[in-house]
Amino acid sequence: MLEECKSQRKRAYTYMVPLLNLYNKPTVKEDAPVSYAIVTEITNKRCEAEAKKNQYNLRSN
Repeated sequence: MLEECKSQRKRAYTYMVPLLNLYNKPTVKEDAPVSYAIVTEITNKRCEAEAKKNQYNLRSN
């Protein structure tokens, strides 16, 4: 599962940041990739934590 987290993170940066730079309004253009990167990193941390927890087939509620 950790490999899936890594590939998800890579895809998020590869495809979304250029799109955010391309289609955002000029006033928000600088903040959008930074905000997206923060959300991506938080999501990646959660994914890694779940993967480590499920490594031993523990159930998370």
